[in-house]
Amino acid sequence: MTATTQEAAPERAARSLDPTGAQIWRAFRLPLLIALVIVLVGGVLGYFGSRQRQGLLDPEAVDGGGSRALARLLKHQGVKVEVVRTADQALARAGDDTTLLVAFPDLVPQDTRARLGRDAATVVLIEPGNRALAGLAPDVSAVGQAFVEDRDPDCALPAARAAGRALMGGLLYDVSAKAEGRAELCYREKGHGSLVRLTEGDRELVVLGTPQPLVNRHLAEEGNAALALRLLGQHPRLVWYVPSV
Repeated sequence: MTATTQEAAPERAARSLDPTGAQIWRAFRLPLLIALVIVLVGGVLGYFGSRQRQGLLDPEAVDGGGSRALARLLKHQGVKVEVVRTADQALARAGDDTTLLVAFPDLVPQDTRARLGRDAATVVLIEPGNRALAGLAPDVSAVGQAFVEDRDPDCALPAARAAGRALMGGLLYDVSAKAEGRAELCYREKGHGSLVRLTEGDRELVVLGTPQPLVNRHLAEEGNAALALRLLGQHPRLVWYVPSV
């Protein structure tokens, strides 16, 4: 072997030990994926956490997005308002004399959704997406969005007709063909409702596409208070479930 060949061999061996781009990617792929998941989960938790810190739909919150004013009006009408923060509490307290309001249906644990509304006489879901609806209300689906604005009821539902114009819109819903005969769609846009009422036997399901008629800052406007009181005050007890992140 010549001297030149002897010198080239160690040089090739050294180069072969240098990491390639593919090797570097394989080494760092898993840590990068973990970091990305952490960032995404943190963002989701931060979003829902900020909504809760601001008191949105919380019956004990006095800020503009809270619902303490509505809770007090309901109590003045003789409705017992019980605030719960876990699915187990909601399941334990719902009964035939109960309206169950679920403030953030998308935060309800998946294994609890199908059982949550079985015992309550009326279940009211606020702004649920399709993942939550699949477990809580499989005959209802979210099909679009609309501006939240004062709207006429445009339906025969007594609670909506008595309330008249209300601040509605947000998510829009439709019902399956088999449920059409027992459904009312109100505050509509292009045939889809931002309020849906669905009956099954002596049970009732109500879906609202926006929380705005129920919050402190808008309660006194138009027919918001009348609509909220009629939907939530039908039974002696209201279990107000605010899921926690």
